[in-house]
Amino acid sequence: MKNSNGLFAALAAASLFGALRCSAPVQVVDGGASGTDVGICMVYGEVIDSLSRPVAESTVRLRPFDYIAGRDTDSVVKRDVSTGADGRFALENVPEGRYIVECIYADSFGEATECVIDSIDTIAFLPPAVLRPIALIVGNTAGEKPLGEGDHSVQVVGLERSTPIDSSGNFRLLAPAGWRRLNLHGIDPDRPDIETLIYLKPGSNELEKQPHRAPPMCDNLDCELAVVRELLDSNDIQSIPPESLVTIEENRVVELRIRGLGMRVLPESVCRIVRLRVLDIGANSLRELPWSLDRLRRLAELVADSNALREVPASIGMIDSLRRLDLSFNQLLSLPEPITYLSLTSLNLTGNMLCNLGEFTRKWIDTYDPDWKEGQNCR
Repeated sequence: MKNSNGLFAALAAASLFGALRCSAPVQVVDGGASGTDVGICMVYGEVIDSLSRPVAESTVRLRPFDYIAGRDTDSVVKRDVSTGADGRFALENVPEGRYIVECIYADSFGEATECVIDSIDTIAFLPPAVLRPIALIVGNTAGEKPLGEGDHSVQVVGLERSTPIDSSGNFRLLAPAGWRRLNLHGIDPDRPDIETLIYLKPGSNELEKQPHRAPPMCDNLDCELAVVRELLDSNDIQSIPPESLVTIEENRVVELRIRGLGMRVLPESVCRIVRLRVLDIGANSLRELPWSLDRLRRLAELVADSNALREVPASIGMIDSLRRLDLSFNQLLSLPEPITYLSLTSLNLTGNMLCNLGEFTRKWIDTYDPDWKEGQNCR
């Protein structure tokens, strides 16, 4: 599709959440149910190299944010186009939703950009995609025993990127640099799909974090109470019984409230409490949170206010169940990009030092905590 320079200049003047939001009427998707209005959008963009020169004949792919290659259904939204001589492209009839737009050239250079379309969008303009050297992921997913027969594969979530894992557990996979979610399929009989997060640099990257090798999740109440006891012991707290800090349902721990106990460390082992829905660790002296928080796949509330946190692990963005997040009154200077993966109902970031965040992260915070800027300690 040809697009005038004037249109691109006008669209580039305003963007929100990576996409321009318009006040034009919501359009109806062809073939939709009678009387059902679904927002659809034209997505415009351009691909340039590191010297800001347009890149012609590069491949552009739009996929849903949670897309996994090889598991297509008729309802999966997929758009594939090529850039023109001016490096520009247009993706037509994109329904509302959250997407990743991947731009690649000769599978040696690439960039992936998030795109959020809502019901009021009819046109979206992405920031220029600046191609960088592609990243190579090299890993081994095998445990002590070789993998058996079956479908063993690795996919980059949101991208058309998939590769098989050989019988020894080895794989190699190309993807654009940056934060990427990997889906490891068929490597653990108890967990058909394992997701992990990795930051990719241009060039070769080794997958170091292998979640299926982590300590097993607790499968009984005694184990869970032992984890709480370990947590207390690691903070030299012997006088408090673990049972007084938890809520138990169906003989399993579902809430852990260890507020105001003067804790200095939160051991990784707390992430073994598989059915945990509420974790309140506020009003302590914690400086960091466990990387393996993403193992708490049922966690709905994380309250970590009034500590001494200076950063949040990127793995927090993998907790799809999380709805309430309170990080107020800490010492946060930044937030990891993957935190924007979360869809929350409550967010509190008051009393930090979040003064130099990227635009996408700021817009994401605005959605859940509109007054956050007034509560930051910026000089």
